[in-house]
Amino acid sequence: MHIAVKAIIAFFGFGFLAMGSIFLIAGGSTDNYVVAAVLLAIGAALFAFIYRVNKQDADALAKRPEVHQHQYDITMGGSGDFTEKKLVCPYCGAPADQDNVKVISGGLMIECPYCDKVSELEEAPKW
Repeated sequence: MHIAVKAIIAFFGFGFLAMGSIFLIAGGSTDNYVVAAVLLAIGAALFAFIYRVNKQDADALAKRPEVHQHQYDITMGGSGDFTEKKLVCPYCGAPADQDNVKVISGGLMIECPYCDKVSELEEAPKW
């Protein structure tokens, strides 16, 4: 709960306790004692509410998980023969490099630096 809301509730709690004390001191009739008891009970209930909210907030902070950072060194290997193939334009056969490969509409496209044609980069099956 926000601290401003807690402060407002505490302010009203003090007010109810003060008014209950005034009615208790005034005394004299049964009505004054009943009003005093009700006001004091409301003030005590407001402070009990603030205490419970603070306790729940503290418990929630204590139960937060801690963040641990780990560093893993992973090397990827495969079961087959991995060879790097040269990129060539399927239209003119000119060599291309990685700078000419772009992701367009979710697919890998190669743009030829010589003939300016764009084609889809297809990977040959591994089997």
